[in-house]
Amino acid sequence: MLVLIQAGLGGLTVEHNLHATLVAVHLGIAMILLALLLCMYRAAHPGPQPEAGRASAGLRATAAIAAFLVLATIVVGGYVAGTEGEGTADKPSGGAHTACGTDFPTCGDELLPYGRDSMVDAQLTHRVLMFAASVSVLAMLALALMRGIRGWPAITAGGLVLLQVLLGALNIWLGKHAGLIIGHLTLGTLVWAVVVWAGITYTRFPGPERSGAPPRPA
Repeated sequence: MLVLIQAGLGGLTVEHNLHATLVAVHLGIAMILLALLLCMYRAAHPGPQPEAGRASAGLRATAAIAAFLVLATIVVGGYVAGTEGEGTADKPSGGAHTACGTDFPTCGDELLPYGRDSMVDAQLTHRVLMFAASVSVLAMLALALMRGIRGWPAITAGGLVLLQVLLGALNIWLGKHAGLIIGHLTLGTLVWAVVVWAGITYTRFPGPERSGAPPRPA
């Protein structure tokens, strides 16, 4: 169903000249589809689940919050990118990407100057969500280490989110560069996938012995 919705939404996005809201929703559905594919893979290959046995309810909740905030950051980032109108006939003179100039983490010598205009508000919302997502991912890593879980997902997510913050800052400091923008989106997708996978590993999936399915032959 999501693939069909995504196809129709992609057509609407093109017909409406890359409207920022449609770009953001299109990107958000793509992320949800990726997460569902990861869940389907895990459900089909439950295997040993030692992390799920050691994970606490607090760790699972933190992982869920981190995933939500990362997704929200990506969606708002898609909206920011959509306001640029690159390649469209009605390309605006400036979008949310450059609304704060080259100032980061401040914006025009202020930390959160909401209310200046809609482009500044979009940029600031993206930044606030980015900081919140970073804190939640690092909190997930800390809780995992406290529970004795030293698998690669949480550690990788912590390292990637710090790298993503740096890359986002470079996007602001160095101005608009296609390579930096593509890299930022690609790394954001990777952060999302790893955070989702970390949350999946902390959740017990029923194996054949729990679901009542016959065991696989050796």
